[in-house]
Formats: sequence, C-alpha cells, structure tokens
Amino acid sequence: MLSKLAVTLLASGAIAASAETAESQARCPEIHVFGARHTGAEPGYGLAQELVDLIRKTHPGATAEPINYPAAGGSSEIFASSAQAGVQAVTRQVTSFVNNCPDTKVVLVGYSQGAEIMDDALCGGPDPTVNIHSTEPTISKEIGSHVKAIVWMGNPRYTIGAPFNRGTATAPGSRPRTENPYCHPYTGIIQSYCDQGDKVCTDGDSWAVHGSYGDKYSHDALKYVNWALS
Repeated sequence: MLSKLAVTLLASGAIAASAETAESQARCPEIHVFGARHTGAEPGYGLAQELVDLIRKTHPGATAEPINYPAAGGSSEIFASSAQAGVQAVTRQVTSFVNNCPDTKVVLVGYSQGAEIMDDALCGGPDPTVNIHSTEPTISKEIGSHVKAIVWMGNPRYTIGAPFNRGTATAPGSRPRTENPYCHPYTGIIQSYCDQGDKVCTDGDSWAVHGSYGDKYSHDALKYVNWALS
C-alpha cells in the first residue's frame, strides 16, 4: 500500500500538472495559422506571407508559425527529400500545437511545395514523385478535426473536378491526386487556387503565373477564411 506521504506527493504532482496544463491552455490563442512556403524561399512564409498577415490583422490576437522544412528543389531527389521532411514537419507541428491548445481554431496556408506537403499530410498519398506510397494521412482525424480552414495556392497536387478548386486552370497539376481526390474529410474547408498557364499546378509554362497568387487571391482567400472561422 502507498504511504500517506506517497499519496500526498502523487496528489500534489497531479495538481501541479493540472495547473500547468490549465496555465498553458490559458495562453492559447483563439486562432493559429500555419504557413508553408514555396520551393527555394527563405525560412518563413514565402509567398504565403501576405495571406498569413491578412488573417492576423483581421483577427487580433491570432498567432502564426511557419512550417520548418527545407523547401528545397534543384533535383528530383532533393525535392523528394524536402517534401518528405515537410510532410513530417506539418504532422509534428500541427499535432503538437493541437495537443497543447485543443480549443484553438487552426488555419493552414500552403504555397506550391508548401501546399503539397499539407495536402499529403492531411489527405494521404500516394505521391510517388516524392516517394510517398502510403494512402494513409499522417495527421490523424482527431487532430485534423481542429483544422477549420485550409488555403492552397499553386498546389502541384491540383486535381480537376475538386469542389474546392478556384481560379482558371482546366488541367491538373504535375502530381494530381489519384486516391482521395477530394481530400475527404476536409473537402468542405479547402480553397485551392490555380490559374491557367501555371507551370506547377496545371499544364502551363509560366513561373510568373505560379508566383502571382499572393497578390491576386489573398483577399478572396481571406473572405473564405473569415467565413470558415465564423
């Protein structure tokens, strides 16, 4: 049997842990944004910065953090390694945050490779170009249920017919989804922007189009995020 001292110490520890958890959750924001940058961008949000800033400005007290991954390219091997690391980073960071702040509404914003890693983490593979072969998402449904809005711009996984598609593209991206094409169960909370001519998310040859979504669509995306969070 436990001594009275042991019982007292265990109870004290439980109370302290409970108090620490309560204090930690009290510091949690109402809204938290994760932003994932495009290939070659310096650490931070890259071309997703404008939308991240608009969300934070519109919702005072909202916080944000970038997905910490290489965002590298240059060769198929380097890109694949970067994307795999990105999927792991999205999974790790979102899961950790939700576990610490379960009442916070989470928003995901991804640009180009940043959109692809969020897509694969939430919707699963296969994504053979980056050596992801499992169809299972790496973010659990329980963790994913805390995500309230998702915005992708220039996603290589752009799939024709998805109800969340926005923009003028009429052909799929360089790596369209073959399984779970509508990213169930997140279909109703995604906006995915792609315009005709884009070299990555459709069959065009223009890098200028691919880099234009922040300026062109951030305010439209903000309206969607505001609606999704309301």
